[in-house]
Amino acid sequence: MPEPTAETRALMQQAAMLRAQGETWETVGQAVNRSYSTCSHWSSEYPKVWNGYLVEAIESILPTLEQEALFTAQRGLREDDNKMQAARMLLEHVRKLRGERLKVSGGDGGPLTINIVQAEPPADSDEPGD
Repeated sequence: MPEPTAETRALMQQAAMLRAQGETWETVGQAVNRSYSTCSHWSSEYPKVWNGYLVEAIESILPTLEQEALFTAQRGLREDDNKMQAARMLLEHVRKLRGERLKVSGGDGGPLTINIVQAEPPADSDEPGD
C-alpha cells in the first residue's frame, strides 16, 4: 500500500482532529480544501496512518470532553433532560478512559475498531515487580 506524502499526512492529521471533534466529512473537506470523497477515503487508502492520527486526536480531546461534560453537568445539576443525561454519561465514560488507553485495530485494511485496554505502567515506574 502506498504511503501518503508529507502534505497529505498533514491534511490527514487535521482531518482526524476534526472527525474526533464530531465534524462531518463535508466540513472536513472544506477545512482542508479537499473534496468530501478524497477525505473520506483516507481511512481506507492509508488505514494505519489514518487510525494512528485518529487515536492521537481522540486521546488529545479527552480532557476537553471531560471539562465540557463537567461544566454542563454542574450548570444543570437539578435538570432532568436528555442533555444532562448525555453529559453525565459522557463524563462517566471519559473518566473511565483516563486510566486506560485506546487500542486501534483494522490497520490491515479491515474496519477500524477502537478498544479500551488497561494502560501499561511507564517504563520508569516504581511499581512493584519492576
